[in-house]
This record gives sequence, C-alpha cells and structure tokens, in this order.
Amino acid sequence: LHQIENKLKSLDSRVSEVEVSYNESASEEILANSYGLNLKSKSNYFYFYGSVVVKQGEEIKSFYKLFLNSDPTKFNVDEFSKKIVDGAIALLDSKPIKNKVYKAVLNQDSVSSLLNALLSNLSSEEIQKHSSLLEKKLETQVFSKKLSVAEKRLNKNCFFQYFDDEGVAIVDKKVIEKGVIKTYFYNLETAAKDNVETTGNARKMGSKIGIGFGSIVVKPGKSSLEDLFAKIGDGVYITSLSGLHAGLDSQSGDFSLQAEGFSVVDGKKSDPLPLITVAGNLYTLFNDIIAIGNNSELLLDSTTTPSIAFKHIKVSS
Repeated sequence: LHQIENKLKSLDSRVSEVEVSYNESASEEILANSYGLNLKSKSNYFYFYGSVVVKQGEEIKSFYKLFLNSDPTKFNVDEFSKKIVDGAIALLDSKPIKNKVYKAVLNQDSVSSLLNALLSNLSSEEIQKHSSLLEKKLETQVFSKKLSVAEKRLNKNCFFQYFDDEGVAIVDKKVIEKGVIKTYFYNLETAAKDNVETTGNARKMGSKIGIGFGSIVVKPGKSSLEDLFAKIGDGVYITSLSGLHAGLDSQSGDFSLQAEGFSVVDGKKSDPLPLITVAGNLYTLFNDIIAIGNNSELLLDSTTTPSIAFKHIKVSS
C-alpha cells in the first residue's frame, strides 16, 4: 500500500489527494440436509483499491481503479498506479457538447450495468408474474445478432461456483445466442410451475429462495477499442454510469442516467466531457449494436464483458 501511495504521488504534480486500500476475503460454504446432501465450496479473492484527486487551476477531477484477483503474482504496482493517474489526468480540460442523439461506445463497466439490468427480465419469477417484456420470447431473436451471452459460473476465477443455494449442480449455459434468447433462469419452485428442469439459479434472499445469476460472459468481437471509435466516427465514449437505482426501470427498459466520458471526433477519442445525462431504452440499445470489442475484463460484479459500440444514445450536457 505504501508503494502504491508513493507511486501515485510521484507520477504527476497535479495529484493532490491519494487514497489506497486492500481487502481480502475467504469463505467456505457447507450445504447439508437430512436426505444425504453434503456439499462444500471454498472461495477467496483480494482487491487493491486506489484513487486520486487531481487539480488544475479551478478544475478538480477524481479517478479510481480496482484490481481484483485470487493470484497475488498478477498484481503490478507500477501498472496499477499509472492507470489511475492517467485516468484522472485524462478528465481535465473538459468541454461540453451539443444535446442530441449520438453513436456511442460504452466501456466494460457501463455495458455490465445495463446488461445485468436487462437480464433480470429473464428471471422465471418475473416471467410467471407477467411483469417481464421477455415473456414468451424463448428461441426468439430479440436483440442484435452480434450479441451472445453465457452464464459461466464454472470458470476458474474468484467467482467459481458448482452448486446453487438449493444444492443443484450448476452448468454453464447459453443465455443469448446471436440475439436469440435461449433460457430463462429457474429455481426448483419456479421450474415445477413451468414443468421444466431448474437451471441452477436459486439464490437465498433472506428467508426465501429467489432467482439469481452471475459470472455473465459477453462473447467478445474482433475490434479493438480504437477500432470501435473508428466505427462510430463522431459520437461519445461513456466510461461511467451512476444513478441506476433511481434512473433505470429494468422492466420497461427506459433509463436516464448521469454519466462521464469523452467525445469521439473523426474516429478518435477526444476531449473529456463535463457531467452528462444519457438516456435510452435497454431493449432498443442492445438491438442496435454496431460492433463488440475484444477488450474483455472481469469486473467486481462477476461479469466479463468487452466494450460495445451502439448506434444511438441520447446525450444531454
């Protein structure tokens, strides 16, 4: 931590505040009952957190980054520190843009936030309550043919699971294949109602068993981040979304969220933007994909996704 702190302070004279922290977690789960079920699962992970505040004249910007892994040998102090300071400095000298609909590239965190809200509509509980717009959409193309999504909780990373909260064996599964919905998420109770097999998506929520999913993996494309910028020409690059609990209706798909990012001019990342609002609809957005990037990243919410370029998103400065 001292190495990271000293490195962050030394990389640029505009760094005025530094915060670093470390967290590690190890857990063991045992699921047993009087019918002979006896399952054990262990997991562990660590993460480093670093943030800086930079000042240039009257302008103040901040930036943070997390490094999550279960292998300490994968962590590099210099690389981690440089990404944080470079990220903060890149936000200085922001310039507003006109309010209109733009083509957009969303980074991994932004894609994950919107995609997971969308996938919540595949919960069999929502389907059976008739509160999901994806009801009766199995084996139907609803999204762009460029979009393929799987649930891979058996991947050997810090989110590995091999049984759900009812003791059902977990299997990797296709969720969306080339825009076609391949499955809903079931537990034992909801599966019995529909006379199908559970998909191993039971999740304990307080005193009841509900539906959960995790380790969502978006199939990457062949485009680099720079290629995605080139494909949209002029538009925006969204690097952060906030206000999802208040500004996103996962059932209707409508969203209006605060965002940070950059303008994209002539196919290249340009000036940072002041705080903006982006608006649209999840169903429309994931049906209007221009291209999917090759820069997949495992995130703290267990999602693995690359950046994605979309045809339009409404921006208000």
